[in-house]
Amino acid sequence: MSSQKLLQTLESLFKQHESLYDLSIKKVDVIKSSNIESLDKILIEEQKHIAIINKLDEERKAMVYELVSGHPISGNEPTMTDCINIVSGQTKQQLTDIQNELIKVIDKLKQQNELNQALIYQSLQYVNLSLDLLIPQPTSFNYEKPTSTTSHEQIVNRSMFDSKA
Repeated sequence: MSSQKLLQTLESLFKQHESLYDLSIKKVDVIKSSNIESLDKILIEEQKHIAIINKLDEERKAMVYELVSGHPISGNEPTMTDCINIVSGQTKQQLTDIQNELIKVIDKLKQQNELNQALIYQSLQYVNLSLDLLIPQPTSFNYEKPTSTTSHEQIVNRSMFDSKA
């Protein structure tokens, strides 16, 4: 019974990741158009998905521990591979399939997020360039020695240790 609950939780995780991926694709157009209000709405939706994913992941961990209790595991913490090795028949194939689907959608999501990050970085560079063109920068931030030579400068250049012997 717990393997079926695990399978349902993994399917829910897959759906949430797919939905998050769809949001990340929508984010590309919003970033390109510089629509801040729409970007805020998408970010709020992403936060909701992430909260649901975190909750589902905690449930998944609990179910995995329950499923592998009493069975040998390969590392310190049980993995999906450990669960797949424990179950048999159709459930084994279903767990393998959903694991592969989850891996694929998470990889796609990671690539899409990297693209969005690059687009946001590029937008920030454009904004900074625009600001630099609009606001003139001072030529120097440090104190500079005046360029005119006066008798006072000549006195200052003389060392205190210069003395006639």
